[in-house]
Amino acid sequence: MNATAILSLHPALRGFEGLLRLIDLTGPVEDETKRTLYELGQVRNVIVHRASIADRKLVKACPWLNLSPGTKVVVTSTAFARYVNAVQDYLVALLSRVKSRVPPRRSGESQGQPEQLQTE
Repeated sequence: MNATAILSLHPALRGFEGLLRLIDLTGPVEDETKRTLYELGQVRNVIVHRASIADRKLVKACPWLNLSPGTKVVVTSTAFARYVNAVQDYLVALLSRVKSRVPPRRSGESQGQPEQLQTE
């Protein structure tokens, strides 16, 4: 399944990037990162809402997991590491987007202190 298809299927991913578009922070994300984040969301839903028992929705959404309906979903250490890495990769992409749109701080500007506004 390609990343475009995944984004079209998963409203949370599509919605989040839609919100970022409103503030001009949308941008590219590696296909594998998108797919892993999609998988993470699907697995999370089964763990939280289906007592870790795979349902038809998960089986259809993530056929690469080779699960059958009724199978207990166990997140292995390898899968967990993939999920953590995908989240980190997405955060790095978001930070890169922000950095590319925020001008560098000028010498002498305060760090961490809000600028004083002039009042009349």
